[in-house]
Amino acid sequence: MLGEVKKTEDSLSYKEKKEARENDDYLYIKELDLDITEAEKKEIKHLNVLYLDDDSDVLDSYSSMHRFDFNIFTTTDPMEARHIITTKDIQIIITDQRMPYMTGLEFFTMISQEHPEPIRILLTGYANLNAVVDAVKSRIIFRHVSKPFTPNMMRQAIKSAAEMYYLQREIRER
Repeated sequence: MLGEVKKTEDSLSYKEKKEARENDDYLYIKELDLDITEAEKKEIKHLNVLYLDDDSDVLDSYSSMHRFDFNIFTTTDPMEARHIITTKDIQIIITDQRMPYMTGLEFFTMISQEHPEPIRILLTGYANLNAVVDAVKSRIIFRHVSKPFTPNMMRQAIKSAAEMYYLQREIRER
């Protein structure tokens, strides 16, 4: 909006931060200083988000947590996840790092060459900080989210990833 001054998270008071987190119409992202248009806010509701986790109860929780926010695809199988990415227009992929058949980083490495467009978020329940830092530096992942996390923290991570997706798409289309 013309003349509107956007506050950064650092300049908000505690009360303003709390209100901003609770207000779905206002999107502030500390890591990125990007604005999204009203049309893109509407597109976020139509994001295709894939969750890969070996725990089906966790997937059920993710699905119910975000069923009104995004289009959710879930699977416990990395090969099925790969098939979903190939057959659906997936914009964001979220996977757990620790799984029995392969790690989240191994999965992202496997699919990133074939499907570089989706933005990748890694969930970590333990601290293997070196692997996560290396993955961010090599652009295998966009960001990581440490467990435990709140639904709002995950929603903000997904919205941040959506901003990056739309920015990259805009650059590709130029």
